[in-house]
Amino acid sequence: MSPPFCHDNRQASRPRPATKPLRVGAIPCPVARAMPCPLPRMTWPVQAGFPSPAEDDQEPAIDLNALLVPHPEATFLLRVRGHSMTGAGIDDGDVLLVDKALTPSHGRIVIAVVDGEFTVKRLHLGRDGVRLEAANPDYAPIRFQGGQELQVWGVVTRVIKTL
Repeated sequence: MSPPFCHDNRQASRPRPATKPLRVGAIPCPVARAMPCPLPRMTWPVQAGFPSPAEDDQEPAIDLNALLVPHPEATFLLRVRGHSMTGAGIDDGDVLLVDKALTPSHGRIVIAVVDGEFTVKRLHLGRDGVRLEAANPDYAPIRFQGGQELQVWGVVTRVIKTL
């Protein structure tokens, strides 16, 4: 069974009332035109227990764009507003790295358009249909049945958060 992904504006039914969807907002960030961002890379691991003597060796710099953005022309940053994905480690104010070039698949966290609004949820494809699930029990799943179609805008590849 192929998933009903398209760019249709049909409405998704909700089996029970859900609180507000987790909103995401675009951050103006031209990832496709970003300059290389090389950072020094040390050869020694970071100790999480007792400290060890530091070494002076460095490996070649790591370019964050090359490491994190395999499809720069199709990659976007979105800021999260809401709490529906806290169980997946996505919190209010986090920034999501979203790749529109990736094919959405079962179990991936995606950015979808539901009722004309962007939302971030985990995609479930099953015999009982397609659904988007929150990672917070306070939020109802969004089910797609009977020919309804879902627009998946992109696949979340990274979460950037402030510690």
